[in-house]
Amino acid sequence: LDDVRADKCRVCDTPDALVSDFLIGKAHTPAPAPSLKCQDEFEAKSDAEKFAFWQETMGRCIRCYACRNACPMCVCRDHCI
Repeated sequence: LDDVRADKCRVCDTPDALVSDFLIGKAHTPAPAPSLKCQDEFEAKSDAEKFAFWQETMGRCIRCYACRNACPMCVCRDHCI
């Protein structure tokens, strides 16, 4: 599973869906995982650099919500970008 799982899922603090009718297997109670290298690099940036990153990343957004509706990873509490 690790070879097909998204990197962000390795450090997710809610690996099970928050709302579900059935849960197959046992619920996970994960230990706090180390942060991702890309996350540490992003957090080390200044506020201006972070703002510029988000302006560039979201520059093409037309608020169609297709990314949110199509994403199979959106069971996490942090919600994808």
